[in-house]
Amino acid sequence: MNGVLVRRDVRGSSLNDVAGRIAGQLMVEAANAALAVRKVPKPARTGGTGTLLTDAQVLEARALHEFGGRSISDIARRYSLEYGYARRLLDYTVRSKLIAKREHLPRAPA
Repeated sequence: MNGVLVRRDVRGSSLNDVAGRIAGQLMVEAANAALAVRKVPKPARTGGTGTLLTDAQVLEARALHEFGGRSISDIARRYSLEYGYARRLLDYTVRSKLIAKREHLPRAPA
């Protein structure tokens, strides 16, 4: 009991009065202790879940779209991507340093 002394009051206070004062002091101490505890902020997020496709897959998808005539929806389905991400991928908004060439088109099965 942090600094709370229980003593007999000379003025004739009842035991209930003393217990009430002690309980009040404990509640004040608990409230002050709760205010003193500060929450530690969470670290900032540093990006998404990582890359969804390898560089080779990105180049292949872009080649299929640019040289093979595939639509954004086709590419999104083929690589299990959300439409919005596939659109940003194919218009070079994301991963813009990977430039597709004809040689990135997948080979036809023999």
